[in-house]
Order: sequence, then structure tokens, then C-alpha cells
Amino acid sequence: MSNDKPNLFAVFTESLYCLVILLTLAAVSAGIFWASAPTLAEQYWYAFTNHVPRARVFVSQRPTDCLLDRANSGAKRCHYERVVEVGKDPSGNKQVTVHWQKVSE
Repeated sequence: MSNDKPNLFAVFTESLYCLVILLTLAAVSAGIFWASAPTLAEQYWYAFTNHVPRARVFVSQRPTDCLLDRANSGAKRCHYERVVEVGKDPSGNKQVTVHWQKVSE
């Protein structure tokens, strides 16, 4: 008669490996989502952190003109800072607006 019942250490190790794999897949998926759709990801983030529906979060596209300067010379001559404004729309509902302000160096 053989004892086919796994011991506690084997069960714990197997569960830990599964958890590590699932967390890695979740992190990779979140990274791909953030990289492929930054505006959408930012909308979800600001909606969550400011407790407003995503429909009332307005995010402008990230400017790309400083990227051309950096690619040619290797030096960063300018960058944009994110400006987040939380206010109310004309009907009194809370809304979040995100736009970019150029900062020269």
C-alpha cells in the first residue's frame, strides 16, 4: 500500500508557483494595456482615484514634439508636465481634465 497523499510542503510549493505565474501574467497584461492605450489607462486611473465615472474624465493626447529633439541629438531640451484639474461641469457634476504643459529646459 503506497501513500499517494502529497505532503503540506509540496502543496504549498505548487500553490506558490501558480500564484507567481498568475501575478506575472497580470503584471505583463497591465503593462501591455498601459503602453498600448495610455489615454484609456489614465482615464480609468483618474476615475478610480477621484471617484468619478470614466465618462467624466477627459485626457488629452500626450504631445510628441519633444521626442523628435531627443532622438536627433540625444539631449532632452524640453518636456511636458501633466496638469490635472478637478472641477465641476455646468450641471454641477464632478469632472477631471488632464492636459499637458510644455516646460523648456
